[in-house]
Amino acid sequence: MFLAELGLSFLWLLSQAFRWQPVRRTAYPERLPEDKELPPIDVFVCTADPDKEPTDDVMNTVVSAMALDYPPEKLHVYLSDDGGSTLTLHGTREAYDFARWWLPFCKRYGIKTRCPKAFFKEEEDGEGIGMSSENEFGSEKKIVKEKYELFKERVNEYRKRHRGDSSHTGRDHPPTIELRVSGVMSNSPYILVLDCDMYCNDPSSARQAMCFHLDPRLSPSLMLVQFPQMFHNISENDIYDSKLRPYFWTCWYGMDGLKGPVLSGTCFYIKRESLYRKPVQEGYDLMDLKKLFGHSNEFIKYLGQKEKPSKNTIAGDSAALMKETQVLTSCGYENGTKWGQEICLVNGISIYPEHLYEVVASGHSVQIFLNEQRIWMIKSTTCYVYGTIDAIMTQIGMRTASFLPTNKVDDNEQSKRYEMGIFDFQTSIMFLAPMVTLVILNMASFIGGVARVLTLGGFDKLFMQIALSFFVLVMSYPVIEAMVLRTDKGRIPRSVTILSAFLSLVLLLLGSSFLM
Repeated sequence: MFLAELGLSFLWLLSQAFRWQPVRRTAYPERLPEDKELPPIDVFVCTADPDKEPTDDVMNTVVSAMALDYPPEKLHVYLSDDGGSTLTLHGTREAYDFARWWLPFCKRYGIKTRCPKAFFKEEEDGEGIGMSSENEFGSEKKIVKEKYELFKERVNEYRKRHRGDSSHTGRDHPPTIELRVSGVMSNSPYILVLDCDMYCNDPSSARQAMCFHLDPRLSPSLMLVQFPQMFHNISENDIYDSKLRPYFWTCWYGMDGLKGPVLSGTCFYIKRESLYRKPVQEGYDLMDLKKLFGHSNEFIKYLGQKEKPSKNTIAGDSAALMKETQVLTSCGYENGTKWGQEICLVNGISIYPEHLYEVVASGHSVQIFLNEQRIWMIKSTTCYVYGTIDAIMTQIGMRTASFLPTNKVDDNEQSKRYEMGIFDFQTSIMFLAPMVTLVILNMASFIGGVARVLTLGGFDKLFMQIALSFFVLVMSYPVIEAMVLRTDKGRIPRSVTILSAFLSLVLLLLGSSFLM
């Protein structure tokens, strides 16, 4: 119990820094310079496995990035496919054809939801009609929707025809590859990074980001502008804390008051210059530069420059450009250089009454507070522990980084359980066993504490311990339900329950022997 209280106190102490100096910022895009003076932006979208990351969803992300409210000639979208799938390549061609209908439609009617899938799902018939008649908008929307359905049909037909024709292997290539390739093609000073399933839900985000990047007082010390991840189709009670409210609306504001929020891995506009060791200066020896950045003369030529490569250079010669990009993406390009060592190195839950106030003050219910507490407890005993162990093992050389794309294919039964507010525990035993073991230990502690009070007394001494165990059991009700009552596929397997009970018994026996 002392160790538990010590751990909770330590976590509480760490969380207080986020509340010292919260900062909330407002952007004024109307104060930006004219479109012709805005800097260009490169957009990086990454995917790895079309089986786990459906191609039509990936293309929705690509199209939403192409449809940002930004000068089109200054927007360059790159799709990186680690798996090298022909389906992704075909889907990109189909997405390009569909975008010729979608982009003018969005611009003409001021559509706010620029992701086609989300737009047609929400049925926003009256959004941004402007001066045009509703009938005109509706008829054009019908045509665009037909084009979208045709786009999906062609992608799915290609998938069926070529299933098994070619293999694809998801690999986690260094992110510096996109930097090098874009450096000889567009060389934009700012980069937007998106996960393949994170579409742009705010078309004005690019202009909002430029409000900060172009601020003469803020820009010299600014590396990136991070936007929160906004998740849709979230159930009313948000049982998995999918909104990440404690992080985006509490921790991030507090971190901004300190040194800025952490990089979340997606939805951020980063300054290209901040990713290189330092800007190239005149008088640098070419051989020294090649030791740092590799042997591509074209790439080195544009380091530290903010203009787009001229059509008179390699960028204007398609064959030469293709050859140069193949060199830049080769596995051996980084050998003998500083890529990954010095280049692209980015420097850079509270006690429940306070947490309850924050949840209610932000317009959410007590049920949201309970679910956030549950998810925090689950993460604390599973992914936080394994993440810490993995980081330590990686630092001491006992483990190398690995990459495994998450499955983004819809599961109807899982979605139905989610809408009903039922937790799904279809995951590895490595995550289930520690969680179930701790629940059983708390159950034993609660029963043992109550029995001791009834037989020997001492309620005043044991009250807080019993209350804490009871609180943990209340928070763990979905786990107990999945262990004992449920029979669906999302339940906790009986084998995991038996294993956890055995581990709990061993720990209780060890604890008893130490106390004796």
